[in-house]
Amino acid sequence: MSMSHIFQEFDSNIVILGSGFSGMLTALSLARAGFSTIILESMACDDSKFLHDVRTTALTAESKYFLIQLGLWSLIDKIASPILDVYVVDNKSPKMLHFAQDLINIEALGYIVKNSEFKKILLETIQNNPLITLIDKCSDYNIHSQESGNNIYLADGTFISCQLLILCNGRGSKIHASYFSTEISKHYLQNALTFNVWHQQLHEGTAVEHFLPSGPFAILPLKGGNHSSIVWTLPKNYAALLQNLPADEFEYMVQRNFGDFLGALKIDSEIANFPLRAYLSKKYYHNRIALVADSAHIIHPLAGQGLNQGIKDIQVLTDLINSKNIDQEMLAEYQELRQTDNKLMYLITDNINRIFSNNVPSLKFLRRAALLAAEHISFVKVELLKYAMGRR
Repeated sequence: MSMSHIFQEFDSNIVILGSGFSGMLTALSLARAGFSTIILESMACDDSKFLHDVRTTALTAESKYFLIQLGLWSLIDKIASPILDVYVVDNKSPKMLHFAQDLINIEALGYIVKNSEFKKILLETIQNNPLITLIDKCSDYNIHSQESGNNIYLADGTFISCQLLILCNGRGSKIHASYFSTEISKHYLQNALTFNVWHQQLHEGTAVEHFLPSGPFAILPLKGGNHSSIVWTLPKNYAALLQNLPADEFEYMVQRNFGDFLGALKIDSEIANFPLRAYLSKKYYHNRIALVADSAHIIHPLAGQGLNQGIKDIQVLTDLINSKNIDQEMLAEYQELRQTDNKLMYLITDNINRIFSNNVPSLKFLRRAALLAAEHISFVKVELLKYAMGRR
């Protein structure tokens, strides 16, 4: 069936650019509210490269509730590892900040899923949803934005007119550059080495955020008990150097940072290298174009809050579309409801990274004192946990 024939039979007032996590979740959220959408994706979705991703995603308890509402959790639960304990450590200090699930009597503090498995579930779900049309291999198009709507011209001559265009394809697209400007753009000069390890002992749902002078070293529990995901943040040049070490030398370095609390480990995946940066857009809308998730904001991954912030965007935008007219007033309200929270999370993660990723004696003393105080003041600990879980 040609694209033109699809659009002659398929009526949609909402078009989504990008079928990454945020694009597919936006379409599914709108479908639950009864809205049909068209997703335009540049990659071929039947290509193995579309699903390939060695990284993992942390989902908060609030995000789990959102996924339950979408009818997805029964599928995601099969690939998700619950986080039952979190330890925050400053440069191998014996004093740790410990968060446990029973601190506020919940099932889990969060969940870790492999990106490739999570994306496969979302892709299969949208392909089987009658309210969602996915058009892949669609990278050549022109968009004309007006106050009343958007006109999209595809390379094959197909014309799409929509009331609302939602950008879920990051900030590097031509349409983003044409209509949106930057409030904050920061390159951390850090890269994250991401890979999976097998270890002798069961992790029992334990996650560790180990702050080293060079950057955070995160241990995230994976489904099954004997595997964990590592996100090792390092200065850019040092990350490239380590990645090129012989396998046994790199594994030794990982074991040294990991510690022996789960026994000996083996790296059992490729080692991916991702540059880290932060970005905040000045506005979340232009005419009838709205920014969601990574198109509007990118933060440091140390707290695992990236997609969870995007899910909050999706929830708010869906609720507004469902209760109000699609117009400038509605989009201004969406911006007002989400921009402050996203900026605050950027400031939190940015400052934590800056304060912990160094060996300055005065900062070392202050941060260890702060961790010790938080560990022994129950109210502070509970509030920190609630905020990290998205309950705010």
